[in-house]
Order: sequence, then structure tokens, then C-alpha cells
Amino acid sequence: MADETQPPDPAAVARSRRSFRIALIVVFVSLALAAGVVAFMLHRAMSYPGEPHGGTGQQIELSPFCPDIPVRARYEHTYRRESHEWRSIDELMDLITTFSAARDAGAEDVRAFLERRFDVDATLKYYAVQQWGAPWDDNGKNYNLYKRPGSGAFSITSWDADRMFGVAHCPSDADCAAADSPLHCDGAVCNRWKRAFTEVFRSAFDAKLKELNETLLHPDNVKRIVDEALARYDAHEAEQMLNAPACDATAEAEAMKRFADRRHQAVRKQLGY
Repeated sequence: MADETQPPDPAAVARSRRSFRIALIVVFVSLALAAGVVAFMLHRAMSYPGEPHGGTGQQIELSPFCPDIPVRARYEHTYRRESHEWRSIDELMDLITTFSAARDAGAEDVRAFLERRFDVDATLKYYAVQQWGAPWDDNGKNYNLYKRPGSGAFSITSWDADRMFGVAHCPSDADCAAADSPLHCDGAVCNRWKRAFTEVFRSAFDAKLKELNETLLHPDNVKRIVDEALARYDAHEAEQMLNAPACDATAEAEAMKRFADRRHQAVRKQLGY
């Protein structure tokens, strides 16, 4: 009796395998997209609408996307602790809600609130250096609220200051517009903390800027710091990192020194001295 079993067609087998692989890819992509949509909706439900992590100092209310999520949980998600994660969010909630109430009441209440809860001198120094460096990405993130041990006063610390102080934004004398960026929040987008400090303490802020522009941030001092940092830079060691350097250190050092010269004159012009 003859065997009627036919060997499988290689071409048909190949097509079947390709179809199976394509189906798997479609399934995985669909799952990834679904997970992304869920994560996005959770973020929108938990965070203040339109506000990145780190927060602008905006008081949080119930979310229109998911009103069943408690306000407290939204604060914990939006204003994440970077240390002492075990501590309660209550103090920060009080800080922000009291700040919001002061803003509603007017400039004098804002001044009194900041003087009562913050190390004003340290925070103004931070903003003076920050604004001198031409920030472009701190409107709702890239800074942290820090509570000083002992005194209990808050201040603000910097985070992720890349592409500031001329890095990537001052490749030549003709292309260094960042050096002329505004020092104040007039007409600019600023987070609420920055706007509050630079507006209610305007004269003190300008005085800090003027002092630092002629001392710590004077071009001669900035160039010395840049040269010392460049001398310690080990290009070979940097290339061993998982993320290889994305720029030339010598070129960026020159850009920072070029920026320092331009920024020094721009600060003098904006402050009128």
C-alpha cells in the first residue's frame, strides 16, 4: 500500500513562520501601546494636568480625569521625595497650599511667607547663578525643594543643568543668543517659586546678580574654573562609559568661556550698570 503522506511545501512553511512572527510582533506592539496609554492616563489622573514631575509649586486639586484618586496621592505622585521617602508628604502639602493662599492674597503676603519658610539669602543666590547660566528647562522640573537640617528653612537646589552656561548654545560669537537671555521673569515662562522670589525680592535679587557677575561669575574666574575642569577631564576614561561623550570637551570649554564674556556684558546691560 502506497504512503499518501506528502512532505510539507518549504515555501508554505516559510510563509507560515513569517506570518506567525508578524502576528507576535503585532501582539507585542499592541500590548506595549496599551501599557503606554494606561501609564499616560494614570499620570494624568495622578498629576496636576500639564505639570511635569518636580512641580511648579501649583496647588493640586481633585483630578478631572479620575476624581476618585485622593488629592494626597496626587501630591505624592507629582512631588516625589528624593530622600527620606518614608516621611509623610504632609509638610510639603502645607508648604504648597500656604504658598498658593499667599499668592492669592498679594505680594506682601508672598514676601512674608517666603521670609518665614525659606532661607531667602541662599535661595536668591541660587536663582542668581541659575539665571546667569541662561536656564531653558526649569519651568516645571530640574530643581528640588530642600529643607535645611536644624533651621528648618527651605531652599532650592539645582538639578540637570545641562546645556546651560554656554554648553551647546554658544558655538561661535555669531551664534550665542543664549548669552542675551532675560534675567527676570518679565514676559517669560517661570515656575511659581522662581517668579515669587525674583519679583518680591527684585532689588535683592538684582544686587546678588551684580555682585556675582563681578566676582564668582566674572569671566576671569569662570575661565579659570573651566580650564581647571578641562585639565582634569580624561577623554579615554570618558569613552569607557556606557554612554559615550556626545560632544568635544575642548570645544564646549571654549563655548563656556565665550558665553562668560558675552553674559557678563549682557548682565551689566540688563541691570543698567
